[in-house]
Parts: sequence; structure tokens; C-alpha cells
Amino acid sequence: MMDKKIQIKIIGILLIILSFFLVLSFSSYLSNALQKPVENLGGEIGYFASNYSIHFLGKIFPFFITLILLVTGIYLILKIPDRSDARKLIFLLLFLLFTSSFFHYFFKALSSNKDVFTLFNFLMKKYTGKYFPPIIYVFLALLFIYFLFPEFNIRLPTIKLTRKTKKLEKSVEKKQEKKEKKEEKREKGKGMFSKIKEKASGRKEASEMSYPGIDDFIEELISEKGGDGVDKKELEENARMIEEKLKEFNIYGKVVSVSPGPFVTRYDYEPAPGIKISKILSLADDLALRMKSHKIRVVAPLPGKGLVGIEIPNKKQKIVYVKNFLDKKEYRSSESKLIFPLGVTTGGEPFFADLRKMPHFLIAGATGSGKTVCINVMLASLLLRNKPHETKFLFIDPKRVELSFYEGIPHLLKPVVKDRKEAMRILSLAVYWMEERYRHLAKDGVRDIESHNKNLKRLGCSSMPYIVIVIDEFADLMLATGSQVEMPLARLAQMARAVGIHLVVATQRPSVDVITGTIKANFPVRVAFKVPSKVDSRTILDQMGAEKLLGRGDMLFIPPGSSELMRLHGPYITEEEIKKITNRIITNYLHSKLEQVFGPGDYNPWINKILNYGLISTITGAERTAFEEKIELAVDYFFDYFPDREKEKDKIVEKLIELSKNYYPVLPELDWEVPEVKVKIEGEVGEGEYDSLLLEAAKLVVSTKQASATYLQRKLKLGFARAARIIDQLEELGIIGPSEGSKPRKVLKTEDELVEVFKKKA
Repeated sequence: MMDKKIQIKIIGILLIILSFFLVLSFSSYLSNALQKPVENLGGEIGYFASNYSIHFLGKIFPFFITLILLVTGIYLILKIPDRSDARKLIFLLLFLLFTSSFFHYFFKALSSNKDVFTLFNFLMKKYTGKYFPPIIYVFLALLFIYFLFPEFNIRLPTIKLTRKTKKLEKSVEKKQEKKEKKEEKREKGKGMFSKIKEKASGRKEASEMSYPGIDDFIEELISEKGGDGVDKKELEENARMIEEKLKEFNIYGKVVSVSPGPFVTRYDYEPAPGIKISKILSLADDLALRMKSHKIRVVAPLPGKGLVGIEIPNKKQKIVYVKNFLDKKEYRSSESKLIFPLGVTTGGEPFFADLRKMPHFLIAGATGSGKTVCINVMLASLLLRNKPHETKFLFIDPKRVELSFYEGIPHLLKPVVKDRKEAMRILSLAVYWMEERYRHLAKDGVRDIESHNKNLKRLGCSSMPYIVIVIDEFADLMLATGSQVEMPLARLAQMARAVGIHLVVATQRPSVDVITGTIKANFPVRVAFKVPSKVDSRTILDQMGAEKLLGRGDMLFIPPGSSELMRLHGPYITEEEIKKITNRIITNYLHSKLEQVFGPGDYNPWINKILNYGLISTITGAERTAFEEKIELAVDYFFDYFPDREKEKDKIVEKLIELSKNYYPVLPELDWEVPEVKVKIEGEVGEGEYDSLLLEAAKLVVSTKQASATYLQRKLKLGFARAARIIDQLEELGIIGPSEGSKPRKVLKTEDELVEVFKKKA
């Protein structure tokens, strides 16, 4: 394929050629308006283009159009355009338009008496008088010049300070310095959550600079095109057929209302007195046969209505696009940072979910049913709604492909985790972060993250960002590691909501060994997409129904605080739309990072090339395979745009490697290694690298003759990682025996021998 840069240059050359062609045609026509078409220097095309242009636009504005074409062509050859250049082109066109109006007002010879400027001037004279039109034209022309060149702003005169003013200013500066020193002393004792001040130079974190919002993308996203609407005759016919079919089985009643949606229409059926609901439920397949439909779902009874809902797939189904949700007032005006569109109800109403209220989210369904699209819609809407310092993400993607689009966004705490062992370590770390956040909240006397972030001035500390942990294929981790993943996940699900840590877990294998009782108990909010069997539906939702879904985003949802199922159809977002959003965010962030590393410059063309060639994972340090070769390739691309810096190749390579180690913004509150506590054990053991609870754990194990990490978790209220380390230390000291597979570990010491063990270690 031809490079985009070359395509733009070819377009620029064509525009220049077109501008010269039109100039020759216009000039030839004006020199002899009675000439034959073949006599024009532009031939018949040039003659007719000149004839119509000069007839409707006068004799000067067509030449201005050729000027715009010439300037645009030269600009495209020299530089790749962006959105701001398009705005400038519009302002230039408007400037030339009002300039033409000004000339046509005074020089009648420029008009053909039928052109738009003659009509425009006539209307201006009629409504504003004889003298005001040229003044208005000059004002508007100057206004658009200002928009074209905003750097030529008006400078205000400087104000000289008197001696008194200078003295006052110095006293204010001294007071400010004293205040800052007091704040610095106070911050030293606040631990890892201390307030981080910006330097006097006013530097901001790269992750907070020029962050694009919803309005920057909304026009680029696909929107739903207007269709033919609901066929009322078809709905009436379906309602009549439902009543007739049920009458065949001695079930009497009537359809009282119809709720048409994009994929499914719900018919609310009121059965006659004495009719059992179980009879209607058993006739779902018979109704599907009569209606010539794929699958029909019967909801009996409808919550709060006393009716039976019969959901029938539409013959003409609509795709629901994410843009239609992002424009809604419910999304725009919500105070929650974690609100996102989940789908459209069977009645066609948009439904928004909030991770704060969920507070965790389990998604299950067969391959291709819409799980990944659901996750992408959620992540895209959260990215548009949150700046990097407001919400952070941790992505665990054992499949290695589904979440790769998001590599490089500044919201990530670290590169996308693809290794199982690393995933286990991350979940254990998340438990540790949760405990540390709870200690901090207790110290400050606030109950949750929202209260903390609302009282930052009183508490004198920095805000806590939300942390959203997304696991794309949970079954792979569960089947490989089992309880080592299940236990920290369950602990987070039980307690992490108050400290702003939320889990989003997806799986395409909804079996009982993956979605265990512990997982289900701690994930009350669950979504089921289409599944193959009733057993899978019961595993996810505790009831049947998901096996009758249509696929392609059709889902059953258990809302927070409710056990009643809600049927939704999820919005669709394309890979191209995701890339538009993530690439813009990555470009803004990486550009600011490069300016810090290499100094001011236009790095956007190089960043676009890095993104197009898939080298962003190397720049972020996520991909270590053939790392040096890929860095060399990135540097070669760098010299394509900055050839004068080729002498500094070694320095640039070194700086890029350093950037890959520190790409993602660092949160001071998060330790990436769980610290080993070095203390004395009740005065008997010297200071060493042993856990502070080792002696207490040893006494517990010896007295109960039970030794396992899960047992210590329950009794000592520890995280799994810390309990496992204590078990290793007990084995090292000879208090318990080695692991014997499924058998329990042997306890080798008595209580008297235990004292001797610690005395020898002292």
C-alpha cells in the first residue's frame, strides 16, 4: 500500500495543477467573453467552469478560490495536515468571501448582476442602510484574520510597581515561603499517601496534559442511521397470532401492550383468571414454531406488572452503536466517573451501569456472543470520561490479543499482564494495596474513597484514583492455578469496593470449576451472553434463559441489589473506533513524554508510525522479545523525521530504553513489592528477614496441628501471599514438614521444642 504521507503530497501536487488550470481558464474567458469554448486556454472544460463561476460568483472570487487551492496544495506538500489546519482553511475562505463583498460593493464592474454578491449587497443595503455594509465587511474580514493568526494577540501595557507595592509584594512572598516550609514539614509524616507538590516551574505530569475528552471523538464515532421504524401491522399481526396459538391450548387472555426494541419485541400478555403460568412457560417452543421465529423467551411474571412477557426476535434487527449512548444526558451529566453504557432494553431505552454500585462485574458467554465488545464499550467510555490521574487500569489478558489495543494509554499502572505467574502476583499485590488503603482511610477518619477525595484540603493529601482490574479470560487462570487466584480474587471482591478497587472478570467457559460458589457469592452482578446449554445458564445466573439468547450482544443482566433478570442488547464499537480513541490518547501522552526527554519538537508523525507498525509495546517495555532490534528500528524511523539528530544515535537509543522502563505514570501510594517486615520476635530472635507474625503462626500451627496457607489466612486474617511466605519460613525452621501434594503438612515440633528453635535462631 502507498504510504499516507506520499498520498497527501500527490493530492497537493494535483491541487497546484488545478489552480494553474483555473487561472488560465478564467483569464482567457475575461479577455474575450464571446470566444468559442474551444478557443479558451482551458478548452471546453475551462470555458464552462469559467462561465458558470464568473456568472454566479463574480469576477474576483473565482481567482480567490484558485489562490486557496494553490496555498492548500503547497501546504500539503510541505506538511501533513491536522484538524486545526482545516479550521484555518475555513477562516481563510470566509475572509476572502467578505473581502470580495467589500470590492463588489464599490466596483460594480466586478459583478455580472446575477452573482451572489450583488444579491448579498442588495440585502445588506436594504436592512442596514447605505453606509454600514462596507464597515461590517471590514470588521468580519479582520475578525477572521484574527482567527487565522491567533498568535498576533493584543498585548496589554505593563504596570510599573511603586516602592510601596514592591514592599508589599516582598512581604507576601516571605509569608508564602513560610507557609510552604510548614506544609513540607507536615507532609514528611504522612507516609506513602503524602501530598505531591508541583515545582515552582509549573510542570504538570505528562498524563494530565491536553487530555482529549468525549467531544474530541464523538463526531468520529459511527452513529445509527435512521431506519424504516416499527411496522405496526407486523406487531398487531404477531399479537393476534400469540393469542390464537395460546387459545389452541386452552389458554385464554390478550396482549395488552407491545414494547419494540432494536433486536427483540416484548408482548405483554394478560392471562385470564385461573390460568397457570407454568402452562405458558412450557409452550415457548410451540409459539416459536407458529411465529416462524428462531427462539422465543417467556418471562413469567413480569416484575411489578402481573403480566407475562413474551419476547420475540425482530425480522429486521438494528445495530446499536456506542455513539448513541455517549450523547445521552444520563451519561454526560452523571457525577460518577465509572458509569458506562451496558445496553438497550427490550423497550428501546438506553441502560447505563455504574461500577461503583455493582461494585464488581462478571461476564460469561460462548465465543462470539459479545463479551469482548462489551468490555471494549465499557473501557472506551471510561477512557473518555476519566483522566489518567482519576482512574487507573490493570489488564490481565492470558489470550494476549483482546486487550492489546490499550497498550500505551497512560491510565495503565503497568503493561498488559499476559503471564499467569505475573497475574497471580498482581492479584496478591492488589490485596496488599487494598489493605494499605484501608489503613489510610482509618487513619484519616473517612469511610470510603469518595469521602476521602471530597476532603483532600482538610486531610492534606493527594486524591486516590479508582483502580479497575480487568481479567479477560478467567477460566485460563482458574484451571491453571486454582485457589491461588480464587482466594485473592474473592478477598478483593468482598472488601475492595470502599477503597475504589473494582473487578471486571470475563470467561467463555461458564462451568462450575471456573465460576465456583465463592466467585458467584462475591460477584452478585453478572451478565450472561448466549450460552450453549441450560446448565451453563444456570451456572451463571442461577436460572435458565441465556441459552435462548440471539447472540451478537444479546444479554441477560442481574442488576445490583436485585435477583430479577433484565434483557439488554449491548452497543457495538468497532476496532477502528477503539484505535482512534486509544491512539489519540497515546499520542498526546507520548508526545509530552518525548518533549521531556528530547526537548521541544513535533513528534506526532514519528508516534503515528510507531503505532502503525506495532512498536508501541516495545516503547512501553511490554514486549521484551527482540527488544534491542525493535528499539533500533524505532530509532531509524526517528531519524526519518529528525535527520539532523543522527549524530546522537547512542544517546537517543539510551533515552528510549530508559523511557521504556519508566513509561507509565507512577502512583506513589502503590508499592510493587510487598515489603518484608524485619522485626524481633518477642525479644527472643535477633533482627532478621522474618515476618512479624511468624511466632504467632508457629504457636497456632503447633497447638492445632494444622499447617496450610489458607488456614493461616482465616485465623490471622492475612493475604494469601503473606500466609504462603510464613508457611515457607516455618518449613525453613523445621517446624513443619515439606508439602506432600494433597496430603496435609506434618507438624514436626512440640510447644517446648518451639521455644528452643527460636532461641537457637536468636
